[in-house]
Amino acid sequence: MNNKKNPIEQRIIFQKMYKEHSCWLLGWLTNKVNCRSRAEDIVQDIFLKLLRSESDLKTIIEPKAYLITMAKRLIVDQIRRKQVEDAYLQQKVIFQNEIQQKISLENDFENRQIIGQALEKLSTLSDKPKHAFLMSRLEGLRHAEISEKLGVSVSMVKKYIVKAHQTCGQI
Repeated sequence: MNNKKNPIEQRIIFQKMYKEHSCWLLGWLTNKVNCRSRAEDIVQDIFLKLLRSESDLKTIIEPKAYLITMAKRLIVDQIRRKQVEDAYLQQKVIFQNEIQQKISLENDFENRQIIGQALEKLSTLSDKPKHAFLMSRLEGLRHAEISEKLGVSVSMVKKYIVKAHQTCGQI
């Protein structure tokens, strides 16, 4: 008795199995996974596995039961893979959020340090240059509006702001 597989015989058995069982397997899988395209992918995977299999296809006595077993295993594998992917993505989002929070806290700290240094430097200025700068930067007032509030000329407001920039620019 010859234990070697005949490649031609294997191909014929494979083609027969595909022709006789692919349609009902697709229907069965579509009902199981509630998605025709996913079922089509699984059918394709099953028959690819059979085609590449080292097993002797003529030893399969109950093709439907064999194909259903393969299908169930592939479905379970997909579910497990999806669970791993979901867990990975969830951890990735958590990690990215933690990094963003850390960066945000570091930026807040750095910004507070810069603001503190700027306020320290501004405190060395007399009131009018300091107020002109703050009205310009914080309140968004134009030079003409600042000149009215401070009771000075527009050109003086410009000088005040330049002086404040020079003082703060050394931070």
